[in-house]
Amino acid sequence: MEKNEFQNIINENKGFVLSAIEKNLDPKLSDQIEDILQEAFTRAYRALMRGDFLSQAKLSTYLYAIGRNLAIDHNRKLRNQEKYDKIIKQQIDIKTYSQASTANEFEKQEELNTLYSSISKLPGKYREIINLSLQGYKDREVAEKLKLNLTTIKSRKLKARKVLGDLLTEEGIFIN
Repeated sequence: MEKNEFQNIINENKGFVLSAIEKNLDPKLSDQIEDILQEAFTRAYRALMRGDFLSQAKLSTYLYAIGRNLAIDHNRKLRNQEKYDKIIKQQIDIKTYSQASTANEFEKQEELNTLYSSISKLPGKYREIINLSLQGYKDREVAEKLKLNLTTIKSRKLKARKVLGDLLTEEGIFIN
C-alpha cells in the first residue's frame, strides 16, 4: 500500500472514526481525541501492512471498531488512574504526616515511610514517573520532562501502580 492510498483511506474515514471515538470517550478525556484518532489510524495501517485485515468486513467498520475500542481502553485507564489517585490521596496527606504528634499520626508516618521505601524499590523508569506525579506533575508534563510519549508515561504509571500496590501489600499496607 502506498502512502497516498492510505492518506485517501484516512480522508474518507476520518469523520466516521472520529465519531466513534467521541461517542465512546469520557468527556474528561476530550483533550486526547486527536491522539486517539492518530493511534487508531496507526494501528489500522500496521494491520493492513501485516495483512491482518481480511476483507470480510468493510474497512470503515474495521476502522470504527478500532476507534471505539481505543476510546474504551482510554476510559478504563482513566478509571484506574482516578482510583489510584484517590488511594494515594487517602494514604498520603504529607502535611498531616509531617506534623505527626499522636500515636495514630505516628502510624501514618510509618506508612508514609513504608510507601517511600516501596517507591525506592521500583525500577528507575517507574520510580521517576511516580515521584514526578507525587510532586504534582500531570502526565503530559511528565512526558515532556522525560521526553517520552504520553502513552508510554501512562502505561508505565499504570504498571508502577500495580507493582507499588504489590510491594505495599507485602509490607502490610492494604489498599482497597
